[in-house]
Amino acid sequence: MPTVKPNKMTLTEILGKLKKDELTELRRALDVRGVSQLNKADLAKRLTAEIVDKMEDSLERMDIERFTVLQSVMKAPGGIVSIKKIDDNYDSMYFQQYGLLFAMDDYVFMPQEVVAKLKTLDMDKQMDMLKRNERWANLTRGLLFYYGYMDKETLTGHVERLTGEPVDGTAFWRVVCDLAFYDYSLNYDEDNVWNFMLKDPSELIAEQQNRPNLPYYPFAEPEVIRAAAHDYVDRHEGYKKFASVLRKHWRVDAKSLDIMADEAASAIQNGASMNDLLIQLMEHLELGSDKEMNELMDALASFHNHTRMWVLKGHSPEEMSAYRQGAGPVLHPQGANAATVAPLADRPAPLDMPKADVYSFQTKQKIGRNEPCPCGSGKKYKKCCGAGA
Repeated sequence: MPTVKPNKMTLTEILGKLKKDELTELRRALDVRGVSQLNKADLAKRLTAEIVDKMEDSLERMDIERFTVLQSVMKAPGGIVSIKKIDDNYDSMYFQQYGLLFAMDDYVFMPQEVVAKLKTLDMDKQMDMLKRNERWANLTRGLLFYYGYMDKETLTGHVERLTGEPVDGTAFWRVVCDLAFYDYSLNYDEDNVWNFMLKDPSELIAEQQNRPNLPYYPFAEPEVIRAAAHDYVDRHEGYKKFASVLRKHWRVDAKSLDIMADEAASAIQNGASMNDLLIQLMEHLELGSDKEMNELMDALASFHNHTRMWVLKGHSPEEMSAYRQGAGPVLHPQGANAATVAPLADRPAPLDMPKADVYSFQTKQKIGRNEPCPCGSGKKYKKCCGAGA
């Protein structure tokens, strides 16, 4: 027997179908106070008024992706769409917290009050705001891909540098917090935000604070926007060597390569050792010959050394080694939030850069400053290839 499509509903009708605990969650999300003693019917009535009053505020937090979901439901007959047909980006908990969409009986409902409000919006003004929010959201995702963690003030400063425009701090932070609830790519508290893959923010904060003279690597906006994509993989020189070895000896396909690289990068950002990386990688691969395993370890060392690390504020160990030896571009700090890269011809003396762990391709270990240099000279590393480090 075919399913009968339900009729359109108002907010009052929809809220009347929710359980008391669902109404309570909605009340908390909307920050409605002084209603804990109300019965279900009176609470539903109060929430109806609050949702309508705060609708513009709710829409001001969104980006184009989320607003597109709303539009797709609004344009459907009666503001009703089958859950099977709705966009993959639909998140019932996110939209229900603002009273904009509700999932019931295999359908998604938009209350008629919301339908009416969306139809009266100044779409030119709305699109300008959505584009601004989209840019803010992508810059935040991309910056956290490279830096791992940032406090509110530092993040705002970076966004202002990248956009070349002043940023309304209050509006920006609301967009960031809303983004965290929607796509789970980041976590936040009252004054800080961090990449969802970061296991212990306190450790990273301490590591970054231990490097007060190290400026954040000054990525350009296109680099940051690219890194904002959920499927982005940084295909640096270390990745290329890593991929070449896995294709050559294990015939790993492109999709699997990206998965392994993403897992390795996440492990590195959370402090994994070379041995940890190898053990993790061998969950995907069969044990190879000595020659194959040596090539794999070399590739892992290269991958590690070229990874832009959160503890190094977006620099790689390879770059840090070059900075200390004066062989790479010198970074000039510009306050706490930015830096510029000086052309090689204009370089002054290298900055006093802090130490970063660089792995030897021969020993597969971190090279201590007082250890024998892996080049075989017999000298200590600090007196040979590590001079100036």
